[in-house]
Amino acid sequence: MNLQYLTVSDFLWRTFVLYRSESYFEIRRDIEEALLRLRPQFVDESQGARFNGFSRMALPVNRPS
Repeated sequence: MNLQYLTVSDFLWRTFVLYRSESYFEIRRDIEEALLRLRPQFVDESQGARFNGFSRMALPVNRPS
């Protein structure tokens, strides 16, 4: 049996990478759910998109920074 043992630093690094990946996935899922609830509609070039729904997770952004 060819067993490989991780050092403490390898274990911590792999745990960190796994935690980061899971966090990104949860954030992405939250954004997708908020967009579904907002029900965006494209109006025209001058006005852009209009949101007909509501979501507590979404905040209006007047000017991107």
